[in-house]
Amino acid sequence: MRRTMPPLALQFRAACDAACELATAGERVRVLADPAARRELTLPRLEYLYEIAFLRMFVAWELFLEESFLRYMCGYTGFNQAPQQSVLGNYSRTLTDARSALYGTQQYLLWHSPAKVIARSQKIFKNGVHETVISSTQARIGHFSCIRHRIAHGQLDAQKKFDAATMTLVGRRYPASRVGRFLRDADPGLTPPTRWLSSIADELANLALQVAP
Repeated sequence: MRRTMPPLALQFRAACDAACELATAGERVRVLADPAARRELTLPRLEYLYEIAFLRMFVAWELFLEESFLRYMCGYTGFNQAPQQSVLGNYSRTLTDARSALYGTQQYLLWHSPAKVIARSQKIFKNGVHETVISSTQARIGHFSCIRHRIAHGQLDAQKKFDAATMTLVGRRYPASRVGRFLRDADPGLTPPTRWLSSIADELANLALQVAP
């Protein structure tokens, strides 16, 4: 019996929208609130909202990748899609079985790195959809992962990689490697002007639809 993929991509899109709405709410407060409230929501605090929003969105992206991957291991298919061929020769009967086979003795797996996702797909599937989609835009997802790391980690390495990412994406570095300042900035490649937080949300949501249509 064919097992159809649940609307994971739509659920991820909803998570992106919820994250972006957090930042939008902060912007509205800055415009509409009384002066005392606006003084409380300083620009650095508003930028922190953007960082929280992005982190929540990227966590949802990692979860989406894992949940869709596990279902493909069970033979699930997307709309008008044939089951992916498994290099293991068979499909897992349940999600629990798939998780056990994928994790082995490890307690967790990392999904932020596009290279790791591609390598993982190559071990399980023949020309898997995760490998195909992620490979097509591996560099950009890698930049987004560096943004995530700069929020979650304070080490110099995370700062340097974030600076390198913004140099590629925008052609500039941001003072003190402030992620919120970047995410609130406009993506120069889009018209009308769109903040990077929303731009990245749209890009990841579109990739999700390709991974799990």
